Amino acid sequence: GDFNKDLLGDSSAYFGAADQEYSWAQPIPEGVFDGYDVQLVAPLDESDPVPSCRNADSAYHAGQYVLTVDGFMVTPNVTVSDSAVLDTGFVYSDHNPVKMTFTLN
Repeated sequence: GDFNKDLLGDSSAYFGAADQEYSWAQPIPEGVFDGYDVQLVAPLDESDPVPSCRNADSAYHAGQYVLTVDGFMVTPNVTVSDSAVLDTGFVYSDHNPVKMTFTLN
């Protein structure tokens, strides 16, 4: 889902600093899921990171504010084998699609 939070904690470490200053997508606070039997899966290929979202105040351009806000919540009966952001270059939306490969236990 679209969490509107920086799921990587510091997306700029993966995608570089933006040419604009934005702060609408803060990291999810530590401990927010304490007491719940869920895990947050944020898709990231550290060798070739692809952002899931861009700022939507203008047409996409290189250097624009990008980050990962899209991911998955999984419960213990789900084993995740892979998750990824598909690089469509934001051609269809201000989001790139995300996918997850999983097994139900």
